Amino acid sequence: MSDSTRGVILVGHGGIPKDYPGDLVTKLKRLEAQRRAAGVPMSHEEYELDQKIRQWPRTPETDPYQAGLELLAARLKPLLNGARFSTAYNEFCTPT
Repeated sequence: MSDSTRGVILVGHGGIPKDYPGDLVTKLKRLEAQRRAAGVPMSHEEYELDQKIRQWPRTPETDPYQAGLELLAARLKPLLNGARFSTAYNEFCTPT
């Protein structure tokens, strides 16, 4: 017999907070598109903008997507019979 640990990761896409400056979103997306087109690694500027949006303070009013995913996570966790559980996001939010 082997000891195994079960785990579930609920992954959401992630959303842009309603109060996040639009010009910074535009700049981030422009840098991302340029990087992908050139096939080069992420620049320091793109990394800093990416981290800024991920760390932006969120509330249910400014990011209803995150609030909804966290509510789903809270309802799902008790049904997992003790399995390890975590949430994650593809972009715009932490954790990734």
